[in-house]
Amino acid sequence: MQRIEKVLEALGMLYEEKKQGITAEEIAYRLQSDRSNISRDLNRLHKEQRCYKEKTRPVRFFPCTHNRVPKTGVPKETPKMVDMDKFLKRNPSLFHQIEQGKAAILYPGDGMHMLLLGETGVGKSLFADLLYKYGIQSGKLAEASPFIQFNCADYAHNPQLLMSQLFGHVKGAYTGAETNKTGLLEKANGGILFLDEIHRLPIEGQEMLFTYIDRGVFRRLGESEKDHHANVLIIGATTEKKDTLLKTFIRRLPIIIDLPSLRERSIEERHQLFDTFVQQEVDQLGVPMYFSKNALKAFLHYKCELNIGQFKADIRIAFAKSYARFLAVKEDYLRVSSKDLPDYIRAGLLSNAAHRQMWSKYEVTNRQAIQYLPSTATVTEVSIPSESTIYREMNTRYRELEQNKASAEEIQKAMEHDLKTYFKLTGEKEQLFCNKENLIALVPDNIIKELEKILRHVTIKTGKVVSDKVFQMMAIHIYNLVKRSQQDHVLKNDMHEAIIDKYPEMYGVAKECMTILEADLGVVIPEEEASYFIMFLMHDEMDAIERLAKVQVIVIAHGSGIASALCDTANQLLNHEGAIGINARLDEEPQQVFERLVRYIKNHQITDDILLLVDMGSLTTFAGELEKLFPLKAKSIPLVSTMHVLEASRKAMIGCGLREVYVETLKVNDYMAIYQDRKEVEQLQI
Repeated sequence: MQRIEKVLEALGMLYEEKKQGITAEEIAYRLQSDRSNISRDLNRLHKEQRCYKEKTRPVRFFPCTHNRVPKTGVPKETPKMVDMDKFLKRNPSLFHQIEQGKAAILYPGDGMHMLLLGETGVGKSLFADLLYKYGIQSGKLAEASPFIQFNCADYAHNPQLLMSQLFGHVKGAYTGAETNKTGLLEKANGGILFLDEIHRLPIEGQEMLFTYIDRGVFRRLGESEKDHHANVLIIGATTEKKDTLLKTFIRRLPIIIDLPSLRERSIEERHQLFDTFVQQEVDQLGVPMYFSKNALKAFLHYKCELNIGQFKADIRIAFAKSYARFLAVKEDYLRVSSKDLPDYIRAGLLSNAAHRQMWSKYEVTNRQAIQYLPSTATVTEVSIPSESTIYREMNTRYRELEQNKASAEEIQKAMEHDLKTYFKLTGEKEQLFCNKENLIALVPDNIIKELEKILRHVTIKTGKVVSDKVFQMMAIHIYNLVKRSQQDHVLKNDMHEAIIDKYPEMYGVAKECMTILEADLGVVIPEEEASYFIMFLMHDEMDAIERLAKVQVIVIAHGSGIASALCDTANQLLNHEGAIGINARLDEEPQQVFERLVRYIKNHQITDDILLLVDMGSLTTFAGELEKLFPLKAKSIPLVSTMHVLEASRKAMIGCGLREVYVETLKVNDYMAIYQDRKEVEQLQI
């Protein structure tokens, strides 16, 4: 068959799949041929009246069987623009990636499974969501089709639980499996399952998944005979190279879409992203926004290492600061100048990149600021939607300050101080509220709600707002506090008297919070817990912690990247680079591992006491050997899990000494079941 006939055949097949005009790019991708050759063939077919052409951008072709196209070649009805097309209009550099995604969704059957590659923050989750919407809007997926997102990193170090989440389990499949459980694969039937950080899926997980892809059936954990059927399109995403996955697994994901970083995109596209994000904020508030030309230039040229995710967060931070001034001085509009921006954004003004054509439209009018107006009619009174958490909280704070007769200067100063707590000043991540999805896996929802309640009480009494990092630490602490109270175990704080002497007013508020917790949770809380509470509240200032003993948590585990991954997970949850991971090869002798540990301590000049979390009993001797070589105390625990690393790091962060960190880490995951005599654990000596 000649190539031109293959092109005509592909045109007919693609049109039947998509029910809309087909581009030369789409046919070239289907035939794995050069686009220019395909374009010439299509134009020849059009000239021979064997297909029709619609002169759009890009040009679209229709087979002669397309009954809505008259002899003129112009369709009577133009296909409705879907979300993916709107996205393409704003992101023209992603044309190839979008066409890949569309082809995968529309492929006969259930579509083609795919893998999204790209750095952190490039928009992989957004792209997957757009693919899902495209599936519905194109008619390939039903309106009620599920879209389930799952981050494999959340359970990466508990393969059994991860497999249970994906495939489900039957009662008795493993210790703790007390009932039957439906997995996400089954819940996603008829739709899309998006597996983020898929490289964290263990080998056995990859094998189980590609078995499902091959056969369309799977078994829950603990089942030996019964097969379950599901029609699910798998979309994986990873920040790593594709060769980190099994080659046999990669072959089951035939469509690989590489999303570029923000620095690889044009300045014009970055400008469009900026306009989109700014307009979203302006529409939320219903208030005009003026960006100075220098502020805009800074945003378009600064080094945004974490890509679109950071870019959007930085814009929101600028808005929040502007909104604080808007409320305090009662201006009619929001404004941002370059002097309002942090240094790392303002550094964009020093860029040598010249984009004269783009800037000429601003220079011609001699305008010093670019205006953004609400999309709807002008709003005279600001109304904050319920989902706009940041601005709602700021409004609440403003009303409290105004009721207290604070001056405009005092209001602005207080709100800007709060914003330093709301956000990390690096602009990398929003810090107003805790990531509850992460916390819920570790802490019951009632504890989180109780913490929110007492922190509202703290804010009313003191005006203090804690950071996301402290919120997470407090949630885990209160959860463990409840468990300790049930065991009549009191956590000693050697700095109790010194802390309440330093913060007498905060001590009164802490006692009130303890009373609320006792009444709501039905527990008896020892008085010394109030000093821990104060330490959490004052953590961001570090006043109460500087004089406390320091403990360095070091994890040593065998296997490729196991220790590092455990520490990364704990550090991310606590938003603190506290735990250090040392990866040991399976064939590496203990003495070699110890020598690497010693070199690390020397090179990084570690002088704190050390808690070692190790995965083999043979490594527990390291603690004693370290005490011989260095003027520090050390202790080992032959248990490694995310929860162990998390608890040890958290205790170290709030200033607990080595003994407290050690003993409390032993209690993780009902360690009492292993050490039957609770008194033995409580009386452990270092």
